[in-house]
Amino acid sequence: MLKGFHINGSMLSTRQVSDLIQQDLDEKRAREKMELTVHAEKDEVIVDPFETGKEEDKKRKFVTPLRPHKKIWNCVDEDEETKMPHVLRAQADPNLAYIDGRVADLLLVIEGMGTHMRMHNTESWEHLNKQTFAIFKKREEKIVQRMADYNKQLEEAA
Repeated sequence: MLKGFHINGSMLSTRQVSDLIQQDLDEKRAREKMELTVHAEKDEVIVDPFETGKEEDKKRKFVTPLRPHKKIWNCVDEDEETKMPHVLRAQADPNLAYIDGRVADLLLVIEGMGTHMRMHNTESWEHLNKQTFAIFKKREEKIVQRMADYNKQLEEAA
């Protein structure tokens, strides 16, 4: 996944990846807030996703310096009340977390399959890319439109 964070063939710095992650989180939280607000009952108290996100951010910052060489691989929290979702960390590198080589081996197989499809089955590769992109584009267009409607509603209410 880290290989995906590049611009013009150059890997992004950890700071740049962190900024992208934060930008993505802010957008997700804004969208979640919009969905909660739109679907809320009249007197329903809405939990602000930006406030709950602060706990997720703390988890990300707390465990990062301890992984992977300090032998902290997973934070097991089975209490559904306090359990935090998995978080994306800019410094995450599965090759370091799984030093037995299984991740590196799997990535080689995946990259090999992609290369094979690109070189020997170009039509299927292009179709797969086109259809995958179309799915995400359609989903994003719907969310962007809902967000625009929501922002317009907020402006009218102000």
